[in-house]
Amino acid sequence: TVVLRATYEGRTGAARMTILMNRPPFGGSCNKTHESPVVGLTTPVTISAEQWFDDPDDYPITYIFTVMVDGGRDKDAYSLGQRSMAASTIWHRPPAGEYILNCFIYDTLNASSRAQLPLFVEPAELDDSKLSDVYVDLERNANEGDVAAVTGLALAIGASLNRQAHSSSPPNLDVSPSSPPALLAEENATLGAPNARNMAIRANLMNYLSITSYAAPTDSSAVQQKASALKAIAEIPDELDDTALGQGATMAKQMAISNDDLADGYAEAMA
Repeated sequence: TVVLRATYEGRTGAARMTILMNRPPFGGSCNKTHESPVVGLTTPVTISAEQWFDDPDDYPITYIFTVMVDGGRDKDAYSLGQRSMAASTIWHRPPAGEYILNCFIYDTLNASSRAQLPLFVEPAELDDSKLSDVYVDLERNANEGDVAAVTGLALAIGASLNRQAHSSSPPNLDVSPSSPPALLAEENATLGAPNARNMAIRANLMNYLSITSYAAPTDSSAVQQKASALKAIAEIPDELDDTALGQGATMAKQMAISNDDLADGYAEAMA
């Protein structure tokens, strides 16, 4: 209740107004369901918001689910799908790492509550069999127009490629005097050459992002997901051909122009 009092020439008047403050959705929880252990690029994770309520005039309740690296910033969280009335979502093939899952619950006036869950995903080798399975999912999601799923898979594969690249050690070259100079030169050239398999994978991922760009996301967490995917795919520039570089730079510039919420340096790094 707000009370306004005014005094003039010894006389006082007052006015009183009662304001009903909107409260966010309440009473619920956020839960995750999955097989254990959760293995990178393999185990689906279902995230559900359950038993959330609000005042009758504040319905319908809507939900958005995001993910961020454990210890990361809220602005770096990316969406697992568009905001909707669906109270659950599936993260189909999360990459290896430690994450925080966010469940945001909104009423019709945009008051919101948040619940969080930790998730650890074990690393797994991105072999040809697993890659083939992921490509099947990519193609199906692209044909269905599921931009969030395509972007999420591209991000997962890119992150897995980067993890393998950073964790692998260079071959132990034989530098003994008995090694033929021509062989040593060939081995050193191979060591410094881009990985042809990874180049083909990154080019394919960039192409999938490019052909789904017609359905540009509007909410900031979905934009962040796409920016994160671009960053992951382009993390090792030597493994990008000219076509992939051009596609990535074009998408990054478009997002930088139309969105102020893009994470620091993402568009600039691509461009």
